[in-house]
Amino acid sequence: MKGNRFSDTIKEYVRKLTDDDLRFLNVRLSQRIGSDVAEAIELLEHNAEVDHWLCLSKNANDFYDMIDAVDAVVQSEAKRRFTLHEAKKERAIKE
Repeated sequence: MKGNRFSDTIKEYVRKLTDDDLRFLNVRLSQRIGSDVAEAIELLEHNAEVDHWLCLSKNANDFYDMIDAVDAVVQSEAKRRFTLHEAKKERAIKE
């Protein structure tokens, strides 16, 4: 990633995603079948700061490295968020 500022921007963007959008990106970026990456990028482009950051890529390799960086943040947030949800559901069922 290019600098801490954009790293923080991506982390903040992913933290603010709805559960549905997070699941969408999680599936699209982890499976990468057919048009998955294109669909993920379309969602990412809706955020002006993320779109600007993606435009800073110098070539295709750089761009895909950036997408890989987003994927890592998405995977981490999905694991954190959805593991927490599952734990709450299990506790509720037991009670």
